[in-house]
Amino acid sequence: MPKSRKIVFFFPSFASSDATAPLGILAVATPLIRAGYQIVLIDSTITPNYKKRVLEEARDALCLAISLVTGPMIRETVEIAKAIKAWNHDFPIVLGGWHPSLLPTQTLQAPYIDYVVCGQGEDSFLELVGHIENNSAPDFVAGIALSSPSLINFRRPIKLQTLMHTNECAADVGRCTPLAWPARSIAPTAPMEQFISVSGMRFQPSSLWRRQST
Repeated sequence: MPKSRKIVFFFPSFASSDATAPLGILAVATPLIRAGYQIVLIDSTITPNYKKRVLEEARDALCLAISLVTGPMIRETVEIAKAIKAWNHDFPIVLGGWHPSLLPTQTLQAPYIDYVVCGQGEDSFLELVGHIENNSAPDFVAGIALSSPSLINFRRPIKLQTLMHTNECAADVGRCTPLAWPARSIAPTAPMEQFISVSGMRFQPSSLWRRQST
């Protein structure tokens, strides 16, 4: 029987009216889709019984990935990670986003977290998933921190891919970055185009914001 190539992404609630689409996950998902992986995205804000759904989807998946920032999102992250490990202690759990990127060592001290993707994860998470799929050690994957029985290892930082400073960038956001365009098709939200950058951009983010009405 062929091994599953499904990856489950969980996006915990901001617990705020300012919540937005999970853009980081959509960006990271694009290279995975191009590589032939099946992506399941579960957003707790709009998914009833999200814990049950995550556990159901994880049963035939390669790993669970969670993206979060510091704050209320940690609560649901802990809830889901503990539930997964109670079901299967060896099931890989990967964290990414601002909080684990800034505090990878602290994050990996939790016994239910296996890997942290630090910073931009489009390339490093794809490479990490390949190692998980092949049951090989991700010893040389840039931007990955991992927990081992005796210590926490942090591999070399990933090289930051910045936006290109060109006039074309202001006119066409698709030319602004060498990174993959977010896979909006997997998001269970209203159609939108949203672009946010914090790395080397000389234009105001508001000039690169478009929303499509339904």
